[in-house]
Amino acid sequence: MLTVAEVESVLDARCHGLLVALGLPTITDGTNPFMKDPIAWGMSRIGIYPASGVWITDPDLAPYTLQSAGKGIDYAEYRMLENMMCSDVMVDTRVGNGSLMLSQILKAIEARLNRLSKPLGISLQPLRGGSIIKRLGPGDPADEFTPDNVPEGSP
Repeated sequence: MLTVAEVESVLDARCHGLLVALGLPTITDGTNPFMKDPIAWGMSRIGIYPASGVWITDPDLAPYTLQSAGKGIDYAEYRMLENMMCSDVMVDTRVGNGSLMLSQILKAIEARLNRLSKPLGISLQPLRGGSIIKRLGPGDPADEFTPDNVPEGSP
């Protein structure tokens, strides 16, 4: 007998690092709001439809096992990764000598989607990215800013 909590546990095990990096919930007690849509969508892809019409519940999954619903869980993972890509803005940030390269997370998600898309028969469209450079003041972005050297018109 398969439960929603078990499906959440599998999805968390597969994507825990990405969920944490994006600040998304890692709850695996059957109530994770971020996983509800992916689980319902994934299971619908293999013919398991929720009685409520919205969310998959334990009674909906009761006739199944992890093995028999495995492809539905793969679809749920795929949908969850898609949702992750839309859940946050992935902006690379550089302040002084430090940087935060969130585009690396985007690349990791894209690689996972590519890996899953072929066996699931999903055609993945290429992702496009770009860069926006905002100078905070004159010269190198690593310049130290004081009230005396802030460019005119800056807040």
